[in-house]
Amino acid sequence: MKKMKAALICTILLLSFKIHSQDLPPLGSMPMFYNGGFAGEAGTPRLNVGTTINENWGAGKKHRQFYYSSFDMFIPKVRTGIGISAGYRSTKFPKDYSRFDDTKIIDNTAFLIASLSPKFSYRGKYTFAPFIDFTYVQNNNNFDEPSVNMGYGTNSRAGILFNSRKMYIGISIEIFESYMKDYTFIGSADRSLNSNIQLGYSFQKSSESKFSFTPQLVLGLTKYKNENLHFGLADLSIMFRYQKFIWGLNSNGIAFGFQGKKFKMVLSQSVGKNFYSGNLSLRYVFKQGKKTLY
Repeated sequence: MKKMKAALICTILLLSFKIHSQDLPPLGSMPMFYNGGFAGEAGTPRLNVGTTINENWGAGKKHRQFYYSSFDMFIPKVRTGIGISAGYRSTKFPKDYSRFDDTKIIDNTAFLIASLSPKFSYRGKYTFAPFIDFTYVQNNNNFDEPSVNMGYGTNSRAGILFNSRKMYIGISIEIFESYMKDYTFIGSADRSLNSNIQLGYSFQKSSESKFSFTPQLVLGLTKYKNENLHFGLADLSIMFRYQKFIWGLNSNGIAFGFQGKKFKMVLSQSVGKNFYSGNLSLRYVFKQGKKTLY
């Protein structure tokens, strides 16, 4: 009964949540996206790939595609996890959306994240994983004029992840960010704080249970100069599993799929009057490691 109440509360929370992250992969499909402490968390090499498609036919009509992948592994000799995440997002607006009559607005963004996370175990039940990661972003667009403008960005985050067999909580804080346009330094962001808290819990009797319920969420904390602290729900996922079948809700809508010991596939989508959002994510664990919440 308690599990069902928790599931109901989380479902209501997600349905009442105005999703701002539909253009991003669902929570968990890129393990290190919010917290680099997940690098090597599975204890064995792990590959994630996926794609997201967004169509909007309303006032802000656009077509957007996002391709992403990540690979991480644990190195026992140095008890450290390493990981690489990469993504490419392309957004196209129709010609009549531009102030240039014959120009279709195009915005392409690519990013690469390298994560490093040493692991410290306590009694074999709990793991503390501090991390640091570095991100490179490249953006090409023709918002200002028909010719393409190019920008480059770099940033770094640090934080920690604490996890056990059933739960985890992680904190990530941005420690550096800069931006250049056409090889000219523009400056750093005017944020004095950019952080998030990510947590999840798996409700199941044991790792071999046929049924499990796993809510996960991300809370964002942002402070701009001369402004108040902004705190709110940034992402949320609610997934159920019975044997090898999984279903639930995430930032891309209704989700369902298959989860085995090594392979996981999730398809999620939502449809509205003027929009469509869909995501397909795949995960492969090269050899069986410990159970993960993802």
